[in-house]
Amino acid sequence: GAIGAGYVGVGAKPFHEFLAPVFAGTFVAHNPIHAHGHEVAAHAGFWAHYGLMVLSGALAIIAIFAAYVLYVKQPWVASLMRASAPRAHQTLWRKYYVDELYQDGLIEPTRTTGRVCVGLDDYLIDGLLWFVTLVPRALAYLLRVLHGGAMQGYALGMLAGIMIIVLLVS
Repeated sequence: GAIGAGYVGVGAKPFHEFLAPVFAGTFVAHNPIHAHGHEVAAHAGFWAHYGLMVLSGALAIIAIFAAYVLYVKQPWVASLMRASAPRAHQTLWRKYYVDELYQDGLIEPTRTTGRVCVGLDDYLIDGLLWFVTLVPRALAYLLRVLHGGAMQGYALGMLAGIMIIVLLVS
């Protein structure tokens, strides 16, 4: 995937055109050529299209070979380097502390914010909803006594309701 990703857009709008301001004057620059007082567009050659890909691939191969030599063929060199520069070794071993910065700067604050939101939802929001529904639930509990299934209770409830309506209207 990483090898193929470098070739995406090479024909249409190459990545090196995006980087042209950064690498002005190098093999990726697309500066026009001036010939006989006229501006002639420069044609991008192999290095303009593939130069950065070849360079990064070559650097990766060199780094892999150097790691093989240092850690497999001559491990004493790595031990000597570790002993001579322990702070640099620790920084490199810990990957410039990027994981720790990510954990402390993004993950933990996000988890803390999530815990606060869950607490607000569980206690404040749910508590308010429980309080708001307290009156209807209490009223339903009291009125449940009237719904025992006896017709005379229903008739008495309707009669009481009609009497309240008549008193309010008149």
